[in-house]
Amino acid sequence: LAAIGHSTDLSLAELAADARAITPTAAAEKVFPRSDEILAELERLRERLRVLVDRVISLKREALGERAERLFAFGERLLSMGRELADLSERLERAVRDDFRGRRELLSRLGERLVLFSPRSLIDSRKAELDSLANDMRAIPPKLLAPHREALETAMRSLDLVSPLKILSRGYSIASKKDGRIVSDASLLCPGESFFLRFAKGKISASVESAVPGGEDPKKSL
Repeated sequence: LAAIGHSTDLSLAELAADARAITPTAAAEKVFPRSDEILAELERLRERLRVLVDRVISLKREALGERAERLFAFGERLLSMGRELADLSERLERAVRDDFRGRRELLSRLGERLVLFSPRSLIDSRKAELDSLANDMRAIPPKLLAPHREALETAMRSLDLVSPLKILSRGYSIASKKDGRIVSDASLLCPGESFFLRFAKGKISASVESAVPGGEDPKKSL
């Protein structure tokens, strides 16, 4: 900026300068803006800043509103799921309780049936009948009893031979499943399945390693 002032001649400085002022005062006015222009520019910038701040606040408020709505919906969903879980838990507990009661009643009935069909119970019943018949026969005169004594002794020996306890006492055993069913065929048991073996005295729990169908040689199956 060249500002020589009060000169009618054109100097080299003025030719090389980007701008030329008539006087130094005019040059100062070009370099430094007026205060009212500065204030107007500041007011304009303040207004733009206010608009931008209001816009940012509005956008943030909308975003927070959307997040609040999503959080509220999520909370409602959690409450609904909590109520559903509580209902399912109650239903499961009731179902387990009913199933346990049913299984206990079934085991009780099976136990009663097992007692009714137990060989020992049947043998004890027949033995009691034989004891009663023997007592009745003791009251009969010996002469009348003699012809039937031999037949009775034969019947008692036959009954003793077919008695399951008599068979067990010779080293045999009776296999049965956990539900009490007698196993008469190896194909009824699967490898890894547990079952019971009853002996003349006591019983044990066993597990199947391999099953050999009836009629096959166990050595060949190995």
